[in-house]
Amino acid sequence: MKRMIAVFFLVALAIPALAQDGYFGKNKVKHKNFHWEKITTENFEIYFYQGGRELAQVAARMAENAGRKISKDMGHTLYNKIPIVLYTSHNDFAQTNIAQDIIDEGVGGFTTLLKNRVVVPYTGSYADLDHVITHELVHAFMFDLFFGKSMESIFSQQSLMQLPLWFVEGMAEYESRGWDPETEMIIKDLALNQRLIPIQELDGYGGSYFVYKEGQAIIKFIVERYGQQKIGEMFHMLKSSRSMDKTCEKLLGSNVEKLSELWLKDMHKKYWPYLAAKKEVPDFAKQLTEHDVFKTGSYFNLAPCFSPQGDKIAYISDQDGRAGIYIISSIDGHRIKHLVKGEQNAQFEAMHLAWFRGGLTWSPDGKKLAFAAKSTTGDKLYVVRVDNGKVLKKLEFPMDGIYYPSWSPASDKIAFCGLKDGQSDLYVADIADSHNVVYSLERLTDDLYDDREPEWSPDGRELVFVSDRPVSENQAYFDTLHFGRYRLFTMDPVSGSIGCLTPEEAMVSRPSWSPKGIAYTAIRQGVSNIFVISGDSTLQVTDAITGCLQSKWSRDGSKLVFIGYHKTGWNIFTIKNPLDKLPDIDSQKVFFWASADTGWYQPRKFEQPLADSNRYKPGKAQTKFSVDWAQGSFNYNTLSGLGGQAEIVVSDVMGNHQFFWQSDMVINLQNSDYQLTYFYRPRRWDYGVSYYQYHNYYLASNNDIIIEKINGVQGILSYPFNRYQRIDFMGSWSHYQEEYYYYSAPDASLNVIIPAVSLVHDNVQWSYYGPREGRRAMAAVEGSSRALGSDLNFVNYFTDIRQYWPLTKRSGFALRLMGGLSLGSDAQYFELGGPYTLRAYDYNELDGTRMALCNLELRVPFVDRIQMAIPPISFYGIRGALFFDVGAAWSDSRQFQLFQRDPYAMLKMKDLNGSLGTGIRMIISPFMMKLDFSWKTDLSSISDKARISFVLGSEY
Repeated sequence: MKRMIAVFFLVALAIPALAQDGYFGKNKVKHKNFHWEKITTENFEIYFYQGGRELAQVAARMAENAGRKISKDMGHTLYNKIPIVLYTSHNDFAQTNIAQDIIDEGVGGFTTLLKNRVVVPYTGSYADLDHVITHELVHAFMFDLFFGKSMESIFSQQSLMQLPLWFVEGMAEYESRGWDPETEMIIKDLALNQRLIPIQELDGYGGSYFVYKEGQAIIKFIVERYGQQKIGEMFHMLKSSRSMDKTCEKLLGSNVEKLSELWLKDMHKKYWPYLAAKKEVPDFAKQLTEHDVFKTGSYFNLAPCFSPQGDKIAYISDQDGRAGIYIISSIDGHRIKHLVKGEQNAQFEAMHLAWFRGGLTWSPDGKKLAFAAKSTTGDKLYVVRVDNGKVLKKLEFPMDGIYYPSWSPASDKIAFCGLKDGQSDLYVADIADSHNVVYSLERLTDDLYDDREPEWSPDGRELVFVSDRPVSENQAYFDTLHFGRYRLFTMDPVSGSIGCLTPEEAMVSRPSWSPKGIAYTAIRQGVSNIFVISGDSTLQVTDAITGCLQSKWSRDGSKLVFIGYHKTGWNIFTIKNPLDKLPDIDSQKVFFWASADTGWYQPRKFEQPLADSNRYKPGKAQTKFSVDWAQGSFNYNTLSGLGGQAEIVVSDVMGNHQFFWQSDMVINLQNSDYQLTYFYRPRRWDYGVSYYQYHNYYLASNNDIIIEKINGVQGILSYPFNRYQRIDFMGSWSHYQEEYYYYSAPDASLNVIIPAVSLVHDNVQWSYYGPREGRRAMAAVEGSSRALGSDLNFVNYFTDIRQYWPLTKRSGFALRLMGGLSLGSDAQYFELGGPYTLRAYDYNELDGTRMALCNLELRVPFVDRIQMAIPPISFYGIRGALFFDVGAAWSDSRQFQLFQRDPYAMLKMKDLNGSLGTGIRMIISPFMMKLDFSWKTDLSSISDKARISFVLGSEY
């Protein structure tokens, strides 16, 4: 009985295992106390918290407007009111408990399946909010249509959710955007470089942006060729047929493969004329960086800016797999320094790479660089040394987001865009060291409009910025909320006076000021190009096929740096003396984008009278519980009779209170395995408590069956220091009882009380096949003492360290080190052996009160694709592994010796046990299939017979 407790360490971690990927996993730090309220409209329930009331009123009108359009296009009226949970910033949104996954910056919103909740953040732009709400409501309408009046019917109709992602996300993008310049740019680039993916192959690309954008283009093609009404008809037919191929053939006269051929032909026909009419970005500018979205995973090279001397360029990139800041030569693009490594420590959890909100700015002397990044409790403004990346200042402001910093060339003042309580406004921070405080902060704008991207004039006296504020002098215009038309404005920070520079433009971004004029990018005729305001003239500097964004002058105005989209990614480009070689603008209009349904080019015609801003009356949000997930199955066998498995998850609307029920029902509750767990999650401290019952069965020496029954209670209290480190406190009481199945024998029982504590670190970057780069580490101590009322007396120490090094984008090296030590009169046993620890050995072949294990593994691509003729099945992404394992489990009752002398071998293991081998891995969703061939070795010889193991599970 005592030896059996050796497995308790894993049981004691059962609660964090549910929440944090075993005892590893990154942490969701909740540093804000949300007080939720709710307003109810005709079709929606809008949940908001302190500082978000006015934003919720706007969101409610947006939702009702979007709902009417979606209802008409899909031919469906909602059965149920849809909850919309609104966060006033992305940093607040990342703290949500509605989804337990870590919310990265690239997530713009999501819709939950069973409860049909829409969850969205506000990013400072009403236009973006309108788009995201509409996009997510398309999903909510889909769920409502497919699963009828009772959302619980999803349990009997889960196969409906096997709809292709291109259709699901393409429809959401098309309904929310129509056809927009960004999608035009991406599809055009794919078509011109012959990289469009056939429709029937899109499912192999997961949730990549290709699937979203191509899906949007496919939906547009269907609408133009077959009519808008076909979209609604497709949804209703899919509900009954559950087959996209059958639906397309019935309604469109073509199956998916034929539809793909028609669509690809149409795309090439529309876009290939561009090759004669326009130039690609590398044709007129010098390219300094190189992305490769297919080979290296790099997609973004953003926010470039010249040093004051003009010899260096700083920018943000994902070229090494994580967002970071790089410095390169402005002459040839040679990398000088990887200055800041983001997304792997608490200081720089996110670099605002997503949605192009990141920004860099040099100090006037060129020795420092300032930027905003997300830290544990929100955005901070950092100032670092350019020579070594040392953080000189870390400024925290009372706001929800910080974007687009700009350092004044005349002083230590930094202007930036700040997001607070649902408003995006301009601020100026004075960071001079001579001040009595760390900084002084001045607010320059205070309104509902999206004020962003400030840039100083060369003399530091004025600011130019982008805003969707109105320029009309009609007072009635100011009484109504218009948004989405972005133009350039100038401001005198002293007087606060504002003037519009580009009243005729509709979509401008990223102004930059130099003695040669103000450069900015603007979308005209569906393409973003660079323009310069020079004197009384506005000159077009580029005429690209795809797009140019984020232009920046050198200090003397002799060069422009910008990002250009080319071959599925963004790169850094420069142009010398751009005003001396203006392009000849081709007047030929070959713009697929400029068709009849392109209303998104103009600002949204959404108008909300400000006097009607409190149309919906708020009330306190009540705690309501409902099912998040439920599944079950039944079985029968002659030994135990009728049985089954069940899993149910219940939570409130915000996911703050969660109940988990797991059971393996056999005859009755007394003979069943089950566990009931409760989690409380709304604060930074998470805690959970669980009651469980488990049974184990052993064969006794007299051929009787020993039944071991375990009942217990365990709890966990977890505190995250940041996204990557936390401490867990655990405690449990378990009652063990043994009884015999056939013969009468004295029962044995045991009470065990175990407190434990563990420290966890995890900053691993994941790929499709598992950990790619970073480190996971855990150290834990648990003990049992008779002084606490326990029947056992022991202390266990355990550590698990895993390190991953990427060799290429698709290959890497993995190392795992594990160790354990148990002390006390009832010292516990650690066990090794089997495919998860020491391969080539039987499960638990080795045991002892001390344990050490080292796994080394090289992971490489093996076969990209196998196509079988009969049956017609394809296998993708088969990977290979070469590994070496060495470990030992022993007790302190004997002398342990690592190696032994052997006259015939240079090195031979004695008490160490080794294995080496090779294997293949293949994803069979949602599992990874692992097939290993391993041989025992003592370094002087290798066993003749290979052990073959087949398991479904992830890599360590």
